[in-house]
Amino acid sequence: MTKDEDNKRAVEDCIRSFGRLDALVLNAGSLDPLVRLADASIDDIRSHFETNTISLFSLLKHALPYLRKAERGRVIFTGSGAATTAYSGWGPYSASKSATNSICRTLAAEEPSIVAVSLSPGPVDTGMQDIVREKGKGVMDADALEKFTQLHSSNALTPPAVIGSVLASLAVNAEPKLSGQFLRWDSDELAAYRKPPQKQ
Repeated sequence: MTKDEDNKRAVEDCIRSFGRLDALVLNAGSLDPLVRLADASIDDIRSHFETNTISLFSLLKHALPYLRKAERGRVIFTGSGAATTAYSGWGPYSASKSATNSICRTLAAEEPSIVAVSLSPGPVDTGMQDIVREKGKGVMDADALEKFTQLHSSNALTPPAVIGSVLASLAVNAEPKLSGQFLRWDSDELAAYRKPPQKQ
């Protein structure tokens, strides 16, 4: 994701295989390293922005000419509640996710034929939560670390497939009225994009 030439090749491969590009889901993100601002090196900060922010610009640059040709192109960003909530040790990540929302809003303003939505997935049972539990001690505030640890131990983290289905549904069906918005995956506005729970 941090190599512009790889992103260009991915878009070209898509066009070569399918002849078109209707939607883009920008899901790359890294929380590592967890580091407080006073202790962060410029390289620590740069690594967050290269993965979480610059990669978005790179893929958009290569994809936009094709998305403009789609009947209704869509770009779905994986945002984060950390864009609007402060957690000690998450400063570079939070800043990069705030930038994600800004890119989404700007894209919606500049490209009215494309629907751009930033989705906040909440705490998801992925490797990112492993990093919180394994590396958060001494960096995060104890209460915040305990909150995420309890979500894991009580099986309250959202399964990745649940968020994936919402991202996919938005990529296929997101309506223009959602463009430019930052929305939680379980918000009322996205009720139509969530699959009904499976019977056990």
